[in-house]
Amino acid sequence: MKLMDAHSLDQGQPAALPRQSVWMFSGQGSQYRGMGRELFLHEPVFRGWLERFDALARQDAGIALIDELYQVEPQQPFERLALTHPAIFAVEYALAQTLLAKGLRPDLLLGASLGDFTAAAVAGVLPADAIIGLLGRHARLVEARCEPGFMLAVFGPASLHQTLPALRSYSDLVGVNYDAHFVVAGHARELPHVEQALRAAGVLAFRLPVGFGFHSRNVAPVAAGWSELLAGQPPGSAPAIPWVSCATGGWSAPWAADFSPTSPRRPSSSPRRWPLAAACWAERRAGSIWVHPARWRTSPASCSLRNTRCCRPCPNSATSARCWRGS
Repeated sequence: MKLMDAHSLDQGQPAALPRQSVWMFSGQGSQYRGMGRELFLHEPVFRGWLERFDALARQDAGIALIDELYQVEPQQPFERLALTHPAIFAVEYALAQTLLAKGLRPDLLLGASLGDFTAAAVAGVLPADAIIGLLGRHARLVEARCEPGFMLAVFGPASLHQTLPALRSYSDLVGVNYDAHFVVAGHARELPHVEQALRAAGVLAFRLPVGFGFHSRNVAPVAAGWSELLAGQPPGSAPAIPWVSCATGGWSAPWAADFSPTSPRRPSSSPRRWPLAAACWAERRAGSIWVHPARWRTSPASCSLRNTRCCRPCPNSATSARCWRGS
């Protein structure tokens, strides 16, 4: 795997990309304080977009986005939704614009959960300014109407959700990343039952750094309000760059009133399906590039596909190289 960071971007032409490339954007749980610091200091395009989003966040909600990212001690928790929603989007979008300014262009875009918003913005479906405003309002809805929740990454087959009664009763299956990795979510008060069942079964799991159980029953109270917010948006444009969503596992059309990558799934619908979405570019033999802030989380693509690279604001590429797998 080859890493592209602020230093390599500053040296002129970055490493040659695959004949076709996919830019992939992650969601909640990938954030950390200081993400993108070197890019903010040395890349004018990245800095310009973060300053723009900082001004919008201050005007919309009184949030000093840049201060929260780069002035607060890294050890301080970074889980408050009103901060992390816009921060993840801002860093991902600014990084994508930095790559575009360097002459790089993706053949496909892929979004997972909150990353679908970034993919939509990069594809030109809705303006970035409008999307970051929507994310701020979504965060306020969730914080006002939902009780604390959890998301748990589980290392095992998704069939465990059906075979372990406590898992089925106290959580929702909200994501299937690959054969041996899935995500469950629900109310925080029910987390002890879920963790106890997994420990008893000898299954490894870890908590994601989020305060709510996205895509689960935990965020059901915001569904109506979120639909109203989306319905008030102008019609979206057709994607200027092909865009694949993990919410559907397939190609995304222009923005719709029910587009809701962080809201609960309808009972009849499937959880986020990474393998189905990945198949849309695998058949084209396209390489993939993560364009997101995570510095340690294992990439589903790098665990299941070859020719995966990472392009993210990582403060410690040596550590990341040990924690990420790819070719």
